[in-house]
Amino acid sequence: MCGISGLLLPSDQQTASLSIDSERRLLAESPIAPMVSAMRHRGPDAQGAWAVNVGNHRLLLGHNRLSILDLSESAHQPMVDPDSGCVLIYNGELYNFVKLRDELLTVSKSPFNSTGDTEVLLRAYLHWGKSCVTKLRGMFAFAIYDPRRRELFLARDHLGIKPLYLTEGANGRFAFASEVRALLILPWVERALDIFGLTGYLAYGSVQEPYTLVKNVYALPAGHTLTVELSVNKLLVGTPERFWQLPETRAAKHGISLNETSQQVRQVLTESVRHHLVSDVPLGAFLSSGLDSSTVVALMAEVAPAQIHTLTVSFDEANFDESGIARTIARHYGTQHTEVRLTADDFLQDLPIWLASQDQPSADGANTWVISRASREAGLTVALSGLGGDELFAGYSTFQRTVQATRLFKRIGWLPQSIRNGLASITGRLGNGSIMSQKLAEWLRSDGSTLSTYLILRRMFLPL
Repeated sequence: MCGISGLLLPSDQQTASLSIDSERRLLAESPIAPMVSAMRHRGPDAQGAWAVNVGNHRLLLGHNRLSILDLSESAHQPMVDPDSGCVLIYNGELYNFVKLRDELLTVSKSPFNSTGDTEVLLRAYLHWGKSCVTKLRGMFAFAIYDPRRRELFLARDHLGIKPLYLTEGANGRFAFASEVRALLILPWVERALDIFGLTGYLAYGSVQEPYTLVKNVYALPAGHTLTVELSVNKLLVGTPERFWQLPETRAAKHGISLNETSQQVRQVLTESVRHHLVSDVPLGAFLSSGLDSSTVVALMAEVAPAQIHTLTVSFDEANFDESGIARTIARHYGTQHTEVRLTADDFLQDLPIWLASQDQPSADGANTWVISRASREAGLTVALSGLGGDELFAGYSTFQRTVQATRLFKRIGWLPQSIRNGLASITGRLGNGSIMSQKLAEWLRSDGSTLSTYLILRRMFLPL
Protein backbone atom coordinates (compact mmCIF):
# COMPACT_ATOMS: atom_id res chain seq x y z
CA MET A 1 0.00 0.00 0.00
CA CYS A 2 0.98 3.61 -0.51
CA GLY A 3 -0.31 6.81 1.02
CA ILE A 4 -1.60 9.88 -0.79
CA SER A 5 -2.39 13.29 0.65
CA GLY A 6 -3.43 16.66 -0.67
CA LEU A 7 -4.10 20.18 0.57
CA LEU A 8 -5.81 23.20 -0.92
CA LEU A 9 -5.24 26.36 1.09
CA PRO A 10 -5.88 30.06 0.50
CA SER A 11 -2.72 31.79 -0.69
CA ASP A 12 -1.75 35.31 -1.71
CA GLN A 13 1.68 34.18 -2.85
CA GLN A 14 2.64 34.69 -6.48
CA THR A 15 5.50 32.20 -6.60
CA ALA A 16 5.85 29.61 -9.32
CA SER A 17 5.25 25.91 -8.81
CA LEU A 18 7.52 23.97 -6.50
CA SER A 19 8.68 20.88 -8.37
CA ILE A 20 9.76 17.46 -7.18
CA ASP A 21 13.37 18.65 -7.36
CA SER A 22 12.56 20.85 -4.39
CA GLU A 23 10.66 18.21 -2.44
CA ARG A 24 13.13 18.03 0.45
CA ARG A 25 12.58 21.69 1.22
CA LEU A 26 8.86 21.26 0.67
CA LEU A 27 8.61 18.30 3.04
CA ALA A 28 10.60 20.19 5.64
CA GLU A 29 8.74 23.50 5.47
CA SER A 30 5.22 23.07 4.08
CA PRO A 31 1.83 22.19 5.62
CA ILE A 32 1.86 18.87 3.73
CA ALA A 33 4.89 17.62 5.70
CA PRO A 34 3.01 16.41 8.80
CA MET A 35 0.48 14.57 6.62
CA VAL A 36 3.22 12.75 4.71
CA SER A 37 5.02 11.95 7.95
CA ALA A 38 1.84 10.60 9.58
CA MET A 39 1.53 7.97 6.83
CA ARG A 40 5.16 6.93 6.54
CA HIS A 41 4.17 3.40 7.60
CA ARG A 42 2.09 3.15 4.41
CA GLY A 43 5.06 3.89 2.18
CA PRO A 44 8.51 3.51 3.73
CA ASP A 45 10.37 3.24 0.41
CA ALA A 46 10.08 6.86 -0.76
CA GLN A 47 8.32 10.15 0.01
CA GLY A 48 7.57 12.85 -2.50
CA ALA A 49 5.74 16.16 -2.75
CA TRP A 50 4.68 18.79 -5.28
CA ALA A 51 3.05 22.20 -5.00
CA VAL A 52 1.69 25.00 -7.17
CA ASN A 53 -0.25 28.22 -6.84
CA VAL A 54 -3.61 28.19 -8.63
CA GLY A 55 -5.31 31.55 -8.52
CA ASN A 56 -5.82 32.43 -4.88
CA HIS A 57 -5.09 28.90 -3.70
CA ARG A 58 -2.04 26.81 -2.96
CA LEU A 59 -2.27 23.15 -3.99
CA LEU A 60 0.07 20.67 -2.30
CA LEU A 61 0.30 16.95 -3.08
CA GLY A 62 2.19 14.34 -1.03
CA HIS A 63 2.99 10.68 -1.53
CA ASN A 64 4.37 7.77 0.51
CA ARG A 65 5.54 4.88 -1.66
CA LEU A 66 5.56 1.16 -1.03
CA SER A 67 7.32 -0.18 -4.10
CA ILE A 68 5.64 -3.21 -5.68
CA LEU A 69 5.83 -2.65 -9.44
CA ASP A 70 8.88 -0.99 -11.04
CA LEU A 71 11.15 -0.43 -8.05
CA SER A 72 13.15 2.29 -9.81
CA GLU A 73 12.96 6.05 -9.27
CA SER A 74 11.17 6.34 -12.63
CA ALA A 75 7.97 5.30 -10.84
CA HIS A 76 8.32 7.71 -7.92
CA GLN A 77 5.43 10.05 -7.18
CA PRO A 78 4.06 12.63 -7.52
CA MET A 79 4.42 11.84 -11.22
CA VAL A 80 4.30 14.78 -13.62
CA ASP A 81 3.55 14.60 -17.32
CA PRO A 82 5.99 17.06 -18.93
CA ASP A 83 3.74 17.94 -21.87
CA SER A 84 0.38 18.58 -20.18
CA GLY A 85 1.67 19.42 -16.70
CA CYS A 86 -0.81 16.95 -15.17
CA VAL A 87 0.31 15.54 -11.82
CA LEU A 88 -0.67 12.15 -10.34
CA ILE A 89 -0.54 10.67 -6.85
CA TYR A 90 -1.81 7.12 -6.63
CA ASN A 91 -2.32 4.27 -4.17
CA GLY A 92 -3.19 0.84 -5.49
CA GLU A 93 -2.51 -1.65 -8.24
CA LEU A 94 -3.99 -1.99 -11.73
CA TYR A 95 -4.22 -5.63 -12.76
CA ASN A 96 -4.83 -4.79 -16.41
CA PHE A 97 -2.05 -2.21 -16.75
CA VAL A 98 -0.14 -4.24 -19.35
CA LYS A 99 -3.22 -4.42 -21.56
CA LEU A 100 -3.89 -0.71 -21.09
CA ARG A 101 -0.27 0.17 -21.88
CA ASP A 102 -0.44 -1.81 -25.12
CA GLU A 103 -3.69 -0.06 -26.04
CA LEU A 104 -2.23 3.37 -25.30
CA LEU A 105 0.82 2.61 -27.43
CA THR A 106 -1.45 2.09 -30.42
CA VAL A 107 -2.62 5.71 -30.22
CA SER A 108 0.68 7.26 -29.16
CA LYS A 109 4.18 6.23 -30.13
CA SER A 110 5.73 8.03 -27.17
CA PRO A 111 7.64 5.41 -25.17
CA PHE A 112 6.91 4.81 -21.51
CA ASN A 113 9.59 5.90 -19.07
CA SER A 114 8.71 3.25 -16.49
CA THR A 115 7.52 -0.36 -16.41
CA GLY A 116 4.85 -0.17 -13.70
CA ASP A 117 1.22 0.88 -13.58
CA THR A 118 1.57 4.48 -12.32
CA GLU A 119 2.57 5.99 -15.64
CA VAL A 120 -0.10 3.88 -17.36
CA LEU A 121 -2.74 5.45 -15.13
CA LEU A 122 -1.49 8.97 -15.82
CA ARG A 123 -1.45 8.42 -19.57
CA ALA A 124 -4.86 6.76 -19.43
CA TYR A 125 -6.23 9.98 -17.95
CA LEU A 126 -4.47 12.03 -20.62
CA HIS A 127 -6.07 9.93 -23.36
CA TRP A 128 -9.54 9.15 -22.00
CA GLY A 129 -10.00 11.94 -19.49
CA LYS A 130 -12.15 11.29 -16.43
CA SER A 131 -13.77 8.31 -18.12
CA CYS A 132 -10.47 6.45 -17.72
CA VAL A 133 -11.87 5.03 -14.49
CA THR A 134 -14.19 2.80 -16.53
CA LYS A 135 -11.13 1.21 -18.11
CA LEU A 136 -9.41 0.30 -14.85
CA ARG A 137 -9.39 -3.14 -13.27
CA GLY A 138 -7.87 -3.20 -9.84
CA MET A 139 -7.82 -1.41 -6.51
CA PHE A 140 -7.02 2.27 -6.50
CA ALA A 141 -7.39 5.69 -4.96
CA PHE A 142 -5.79 8.55 -6.82
CA ALA A 143 -5.74 12.27 -7.41
CA ILE A 144 -4.79 14.06 -10.62
CA TYR A 145 -4.31 17.79 -10.92
CA ASP A 146 -4.99 19.01 -14.44
CA PRO A 147 -3.60 22.56 -14.94
CA ARG A 148 -5.29 22.83 -18.35
CA ARG A 149 -8.70 22.65 -16.68
CA ARG A 150 -7.67 23.95 -13.27
CA GLU A 151 -9.25 20.85 -11.73
CA LEU A 152 -8.32 18.30 -9.09
CA PHE A 153 -9.80 14.92 -9.97
CA LEU A 154 -10.16 12.22 -7.29
CA ALA A 155 -11.27 8.62 -7.80
CA ARG A 156 -11.75 5.47 -5.72
CA ASP A 157 -12.00 1.89 -6.96
CA HIS A 158 -15.21 0.01 -7.64
CA LEU A 159 -15.45 -1.77 -4.27
CA GLY A 160 -13.64 0.77 -2.11
CA ILE A 161 -10.69 -1.49 -1.35
CA LYS A 162 -8.35 1.49 -1.17
CA PRO A 163 -9.36 4.24 1.28
CA LEU A 164 -9.72 7.92 0.49
CA TYR A 165 -10.95 10.47 3.05
CA LEU A 166 -11.99 14.08 2.50
CA THR A 167 -12.66 17.16 4.56
CA GLU A 168 -13.62 20.71 3.69
CA GLY A 169 -12.93 23.72 5.89
CA ALA A 170 -13.86 27.37 5.95
CA ASN A 171 -12.31 30.03 3.71
CA GLY A 172 -11.51 27.73 0.79
CA ARG A 173 -9.75 24.87 2.59
CA PHE A 174 -9.92 21.30 1.35
CA ALA A 175 -7.86 18.22 2.14
CA PHE A 176 -7.78 14.51 1.36
CA ALA A 177 -5.69 11.55 2.50
CA SER A 178 -5.47 7.77 2.62
CA GLU A 179 -5.98 7.88 6.39
CA VAL A 180 -8.08 9.94 8.76
CA ARG A 181 -5.12 10.42 11.07
CA ALA A 182 -3.35 12.48 8.40
CA LEU A 183 -6.32 14.87 8.29
CA LEU A 184 -6.50 15.16 12.08
CA ILE A 185 -3.05 16.75 12.02
CA LEU A 186 -4.45 19.80 10.26
CA PRO A 187 -5.16 22.59 12.77
CA TRP A 188 -8.48 23.50 11.15
CA VAL A 189 -9.94 19.97 11.40
CA GLU A 190 -11.99 19.73 14.59
CA ARG A 191 -11.42 16.66 16.77
CA ALA A 192 -15.12 16.01 17.32
CA LEU A 193 -16.85 12.61 17.38
CA ASP A 194 -19.31 11.84 14.59
CA ILE A 195 -22.36 10.20 16.13
CA PHE A 196 -23.32 8.41 12.90
CA GLY A 197 -19.83 6.98 12.51
CA LEU A 198 -19.82 5.78 16.11
CA THR A 199 -23.30 4.24 15.79
CA GLY A 200 -22.23 2.31 12.69
CA TYR A 201 -19.10 1.02 14.41
CA LEU A 202 -20.96 -0.20 17.49
CA ALA A 203 -23.64 -1.83 15.36
CA TYR A 204 -21.47 -3.62 12.80
CA GLY A 205 -17.91 -3.63 14.12
CA SER A 206 -16.61 -1.19 11.52
CA VAL A 207 -17.36 2.43 10.66
CA GLN A 208 -19.99 2.58 7.94
CA GLU A 209 -18.99 4.79 5.03
CA PRO A 210 -19.21 7.53 4.01
CA TYR A 211 -18.99 8.41 7.72
CA THR A 212 -15.87 8.26 9.86
CA LEU A 213 -15.45 8.62 13.60
CA VAL A 214 -14.53 12.26 13.06
CA LYS A 215 -17.15 14.90 12.39
CA ASN A 216 -16.90 16.54 8.94
CA VAL A 217 -14.43 13.95 7.67
CA TYR A 218 -15.94 11.61 5.08
CA ALA A 219 -14.89 8.77 2.80
CA LEU A 220 -15.24 9.16 -0.93
CA PRO A 221 -17.75 6.35 -1.66
CA ALA A 222 -16.60 3.27 -3.53
CA GLY A 223 -16.97 3.51 -7.30
CA HIS A 224 -17.12 7.32 -7.23
CA THR A 225 -15.12 10.26 -8.47
CA LEU A 226 -14.96 13.82 -7.20
CA THR A 227 -13.90 16.97 -9.04
CA VAL A 228 -12.62 20.10 -7.29
CA GLU A 229 -12.65 23.18 -9.50
CA LEU A 230 -10.15 25.95 -8.87
CA SER A 231 -11.15 29.23 -10.44
CA VAL A 232 -9.16 32.43 -9.94
CA ASN A 233 -11.02 33.51 -6.83
CA LYS A 234 -12.79 30.48 -5.37
CA LEU A 235 -12.75 26.75 -4.83
CA LEU A 236 -15.74 24.59 -5.79
CA VAL A 237 -15.93 21.06 -4.37
CA GLY A 238 -18.31 19.01 -6.50
CA THR A 239 -20.66 16.21 -5.54
CA PRO A 240 -19.30 12.64 -5.72
CA GLU A 241 -20.28 11.01 -9.02
CA ARG A 242 -20.82 7.27 -9.37
CA PHE A 243 -19.02 5.49 -12.22
CA TRP A 244 -19.89 1.91 -11.21
CA GLN A 245 -22.21 0.01 -8.93
CA LEU A 246 -22.81 -3.63 -8.14
CA PRO A 247 -25.79 -4.97 -10.11
CA GLU A 248 -28.78 -5.32 -7.81
CA THR A 249 -31.02 -7.45 -10.01
CA ARG A 250 -30.85 -11.23 -10.09
CA ALA A 251 -29.83 -12.71 -13.43
CA ALA A 252 -32.48 -14.67 -15.27
CA LYS A 253 -32.23 -18.45 -15.24
CA HIS A 254 -30.24 -19.60 -18.23
CA GLY A 255 -30.11 -23.36 -17.84
CA ILE A 256 -26.46 -23.63 -16.84
CA SER A 257 -25.77 -26.69 -14.72
CA LEU A 258 -24.09 -26.64 -11.33
CA ASN A 259 -20.99 -28.23 -12.86
CA GLU A 260 -20.78 -25.54 -15.55
CA THR A 261 -21.29 -22.82 -12.95
CA SER A 262 -18.51 -24.30 -10.81
CA GLN A 263 -16.16 -24.32 -13.79
CA GLN A 264 -16.94 -20.68 -14.54
CA VAL A 265 -16.31 -19.67 -10.92
CA ARG A 266 -13.04 -21.60 -10.93
CA GLN A 267 -11.95 -19.91 -14.13
CA VAL A 268 -12.72 -16.43 -12.78
CA LEU A 269 -10.95 -17.11 -9.48
CA THR A 270 -7.89 -18.51 -11.25
CA GLU A 271 -7.69 -15.44 -13.47
CA SER A 272 -8.01 -13.16 -10.45
CA VAL A 273 -5.23 -14.96 -8.57
CA ARG A 274 -2.98 -14.81 -11.64
CA HIS A 275 -3.48 -11.04 -11.87
CA HIS A 276 -2.68 -10.63 -8.17
CA LEU A 277 0.63 -12.44 -8.56
CA VAL A 278 2.10 -9.71 -10.77
CA SER A 279 4.76 -8.17 -8.52
CA ASP A 280 8.40 -7.09 -8.51
CA VAL A 281 8.74 -7.90 -4.80
CA PRO A 282 8.35 -11.14 -2.76
CA LEU A 283 4.75 -12.18 -2.09
CA GLY A 284 2.96 -14.90 -0.15
CA ALA A 285 -0.41 -15.92 1.24
CA PHE A 286 -2.25 -16.01 4.54
CA LEU A 287 -3.40 -19.57 5.21
CA SER A 288 -5.94 -20.87 7.71
CA SER A 289 -7.98 -24.07 7.60
CA GLY A 290 -10.87 -22.34 5.83
CA LEU A 291 -12.04 -22.96 2.29
CA ASP A 292 -11.38 -19.40 1.17
CA SER A 293 -7.66 -19.12 1.99
CA SER A 294 -7.08 -22.78 1.07
CA THR A 295 -8.63 -22.16 -2.34
CA VAL A 296 -6.42 -19.14 -2.91
CA VAL A 297 -3.30 -21.15 -2.02
CA ALA A 298 -4.40 -24.03 -4.27
CA LEU A 299 -4.87 -21.69 -7.23
CA MET A 300 -1.57 -19.94 -6.48
CA ALA A 301 0.16 -23.32 -6.60
CA GLU A 302 -1.25 -23.81 -10.10
CA VAL A 303 -0.24 -20.50 -11.62
CA ALA A 304 2.66 -19.14 -9.53
CA PRO A 305 6.05 -19.32 -11.27
CA ALA A 306 7.88 -20.16 -8.02
CA GLN A 307 7.30 -21.76 -4.62
CA ILE A 308 4.66 -20.05 -2.50
CA HIS A 309 5.35 -18.72 0.98
CA THR A 310 2.38 -19.26 3.32
CA LEU A 311 1.84 -17.99 6.85
CA THR A 312 -0.53 -19.12 9.62
CA VAL A 313 -1.35 -17.79 13.08
CA SER A 314 -1.42 -20.53 15.70
CA PHE A 315 -2.85 -20.43 19.23
CA ASP A 316 -2.31 -22.33 22.48
CA GLU A 317 -6.08 -22.80 22.80
CA ALA A 318 -7.07 -25.93 20.86
CA ASN A 319 -10.57 -24.63 20.12
CA PHE A 320 -9.12 -21.72 18.14
CA ASP A 321 -5.98 -23.25 16.69
CA GLU A 322 -6.10 -24.19 13.00
CA SER A 323 -2.38 -24.59 12.47
CA GLY A 324 -2.51 -28.40 12.10
CA ILE A 325 -4.90 -28.32 9.15
CA ALA A 326 -3.04 -25.34 7.64
CA ARG A 327 0.20 -27.27 7.95
CA THR A 328 -1.35 -30.20 6.08
CA ILE A 329 -2.56 -27.92 3.28
CA ALA A 330 0.85 -26.25 3.04
CA ARG A 331 2.56 -29.64 2.83
CA HIS A 332 0.13 -30.80 0.12
CA TYR A 333 0.91 -27.81 -2.09
CA GLY A 334 4.61 -27.74 -1.26
CA THR A 335 4.70 -24.22 0.16
CA GLN A 336 7.37 -22.63 2.29
CA HIS A 337 5.33 -22.43 5.47
CA THR A 338 5.70 -20.17 8.51
CA GLU A 339 3.69 -20.44 11.72
CA VAL A 340 3.30 -17.41 13.95
CA ARG A 341 2.48 -18.35 17.55
CA LEU A 342 0.16 -15.90 19.31
CA THR A 343 -0.40 -16.25 23.05
CA ALA A 344 -2.72 -14.21 25.21
CA ASP A 345 0.26 -12.52 26.84
CA ASP A 346 1.76 -11.69 23.46
CA PHE A 347 -1.48 -10.12 22.29
CA LEU A 348 -1.92 -8.06 25.46
CA GLN A 349 1.65 -6.84 25.18
CA ASP A 350 1.12 -5.82 21.54
CA LEU A 351 -2.39 -4.44 22.07
CA PRO A 352 -1.28 -0.78 22.33
CA ILE A 353 0.74 -1.14 19.11
CA TRP A 354 -2.20 -2.71 17.31
CA LEU A 355 -4.61 -0.04 18.47
CA ALA A 356 -2.19 2.70 17.45
CA SER A 357 -1.78 1.16 14.00
CA GLN A 358 -5.51 1.29 13.30
CA ASP A 359 -6.90 4.29 11.49
CA GLN A 360 -10.62 3.56 11.40
CA PRO A 361 -11.26 0.91 14.08
CA SER A 362 -12.26 -2.68 13.29
CA ALA A 363 -13.65 -5.25 15.71
CA ASP A 364 -11.88 -8.19 14.05
CA GLY A 365 -8.66 -6.80 12.63
CA ALA A 366 -6.24 -8.24 15.19
CA ASN A 367 -5.49 -11.51 13.38
CA THR A 368 -4.85 -9.74 10.09
CA TRP A 369 -2.52 -7.28 11.83
CA VAL A 370 -0.53 -10.06 13.49
CA ILE A 371 -0.10 -12.08 10.31
CA SER A 372 0.69 -8.95 8.27
CA ARG A 373 3.47 -7.98 10.64
CA ALA A 374 4.83 -11.52 10.50
CA SER A 375 4.76 -11.39 6.70
CA ARG A 376 6.82 -8.24 6.67
CA GLU A 377 9.31 -9.73 9.12
CA ALA A 378 9.57 -12.76 6.83
CA GLY A 379 10.60 -10.50 3.96
CA LEU A 380 7.25 -10.41 2.15
CA THR A 381 5.83 -7.16 0.83
CA VAL A 382 2.60 -8.51 -0.67
CA ALA A 383 0.29 -11.27 0.59
CA LEU A 384 -2.93 -12.73 -0.74
CA SER A 385 -5.71 -13.78 1.62
CA GLY A 386 -9.20 -15.27 1.59
CA LEU A 387 -10.78 -12.21 3.16
CA GLY A 388 -14.12 -11.51 1.51
CA GLY A 389 -14.79 -15.11 0.54
CA ASP A 390 -17.45 -15.64 3.19
CA GLU A 391 -19.18 -12.42 2.18
CA LEU A 392 -19.08 -13.19 -1.55
CA PHE A 393 -20.22 -16.80 -1.25
CA ALA A 394 -22.50 -16.39 1.81
CA GLY A 395 -20.35 -18.49 4.10
CA TYR A 396 -21.47 -16.94 7.38
CA SER A 397 -24.47 -18.37 9.22
CA THR A 398 -26.04 -14.90 9.22
CA PHE A 399 -26.76 -15.31 5.51
CA GLN A 400 -28.60 -18.59 6.05
CA ARG A 401 -30.58 -17.13 8.94
CA THR A 402 -31.48 -14.13 6.80
CA VAL A 403 -32.98 -16.38 4.11
CA GLN A 404 -34.94 -18.34 6.71
CA ALA A 405 -36.25 -15.21 8.44
CA THR A 406 -37.23 -13.58 5.13
CA ARG A 407 -39.28 -16.65 4.21
CA LEU A 408 -40.89 -16.68 7.64
CA PHE A 409 -41.86 -13.01 7.35
CA LYS A 410 -44.03 -13.83 4.35
CA ARG A 411 -46.33 -15.71 6.74
CA ILE A 412 -46.83 -12.69 8.99
CA GLY A 413 -46.21 -9.81 6.62
CA TRP A 414 -49.90 -9.64 5.76
CA LEU A 415 -50.66 -8.47 9.30
CA PRO A 416 -51.33 -4.71 9.61
CA GLN A 417 -48.36 -2.64 10.76
CA SER A 418 -50.20 -1.68 13.94
CA ILE A 419 -50.60 -5.32 14.98
CA ARG A 420 -46.95 -6.11 14.22
CA ASN A 421 -45.92 -3.07 16.27
CA GLY A 422 -47.99 -4.39 19.16
CA LEU A 423 -46.40 -7.82 18.90
CA ALA A 424 -42.99 -6.16 18.85
CA SER A 425 -43.73 -4.27 22.07
CA ILE A 426 -44.87 -7.44 23.81
CA THR A 427 -41.79 -9.31 22.58
CA GLY A 428 -39.52 -6.59 23.93
CA ARG A 429 -41.11 -6.67 27.36
CA LEU A 430 -41.18 -10.46 27.64
CA GLY A 431 -37.53 -10.68 26.60
CA ASN A 432 -36.37 -8.41 29.44
CA GLY A 433 -34.32 -6.32 27.05
CA SER A 434 -32.16 -9.17 25.76
CA ILE A 435 -30.39 -8.65 22.43
CA MET A 436 -32.36 -11.49 20.86
CA SER A 437 -35.71 -10.05 21.94
CA GLN A 438 -34.70 -6.57 20.75
CA LYS A 439 -33.73 -7.93 17.34
CA LEU A 440 -36.96 -9.89 17.10
CA ALA A 441 -38.99 -6.80 18.00
CA GLU A 442 -37.20 -4.67 15.43
CA TRP A 443 -37.69 -7.37 12.80
CA LEU A 444 -41.45 -7.43 13.48
CA ARG A 445 -41.57 -3.66 12.94
CA SER A 446 -39.53 -3.84 9.72
CA ASP A 447 -40.63 -4.36 6.11
CA GLY A 448 -39.20 -7.88 6.23
CA SER A 449 -36.97 -7.33 3.20
CA THR A 450 -33.74 -9.27 2.79
CA LEU A 451 -31.67 -6.14 3.42
CA SER A 452 -33.58 -5.08 6.54
CA THR A 453 -33.48 -8.59 7.96
CA TYR A 454 -29.75 -8.99 7.34
CA LEU A 455 -28.90 -5.65 8.93
CA ILE A 456 -30.94 -6.52 12.03
CA LEU A 457 -29.34 -9.96 12.41
CA ARG A 458 -25.84 -8.63 11.75
CA ARG A 459 -25.84 -5.96 14.46
CA MET A 460 -23.57 -6.37 17.46
CA PHE A 461 -24.98 -3.67 19.74
CA LEU A 462 -28.43 -2.12 19.51
CA PRO A 463 -29.45 1.45 20.45
CA LEU A 464 -31.13 1.81 23.83
